[in-house]
Amino acid sequence: MQDKELKYTQSIYGILAILSMGPQSGYEIRKSLDQPEMFYWRESYGNIYPMLKKLYQDGLIDKVDSSVKKKKRLIYNLNSNGWSEFQKWLEKPADLNRFRIELLMKLRFGESSSVENMISLVSHYRNQSLEQLNEAEKLLEDFESLKSTLTNDLRKITINLFAERKKSTLAWCDDSEEILSKWKARENNSGDTAKSRFEVSVNTNMESPDRAIAIPHNQRIIPLME
Repeated sequence: MQDKELKYTQSIYGILAILSMGPQSGYEIRKSLDQPEMFYWRESYGNIYPMLKKLYQDGLIDKVDSSVKKKKRLIYNLNSNGWSEFQKWLEKPADLNRFRIELLMKLRFGESSSVENMISLVSHYRNQSLEQLNEAEKLLEDFESLKSTLTNDLRKITINLFAERKKSTLAWCDDSEEILSKWKARENNSGDTAKSRFEVSVNTNMESPDRAIAIPHNQRIIPLME
């Protein structure tokens, strides 16, 4: 192994993990990441080949030319250095990651929109989450018919966490819709509209151009984690 310690992004270690299953082409790696089972790992396809190039330059993978239906295709394979780096990654504690959820950003700063629109956003998110939960539960049902092996049990464990998180998301959506529905009723009764709130916000900002989000000085700022 090389003398200096290699530092890679989680994305690159994800590629190493896929290659640990055996030699694959870039296209096959992409197909592996497309599998419904891989709910928990999404990768930009445009990054796959640059990452493979990086791993090859660092001496962690080998590549050979192969012909499939008269088309040349590069096949990538973990070498001993790659296996060593992959094993070191497996043994390190997994970090919680910062996450980005567009819906939460829209809700947190959505006062200039209508409450009805925010309810619609939550409802759409709920439908998507329910669809993903159904797919995860279908996979778990399929696993029940498979032979009990460590590999299959590990696959079930990963899908189980995803399914439980989706159940929690559905409960959150129900609670959020209930809260927003109360504000919708109040909006209808009082005549308080998104337009009037927007006008108040604009006027306030014009009076205080340096206005920033105020956070109580005694409140800890905790990075958003998964």
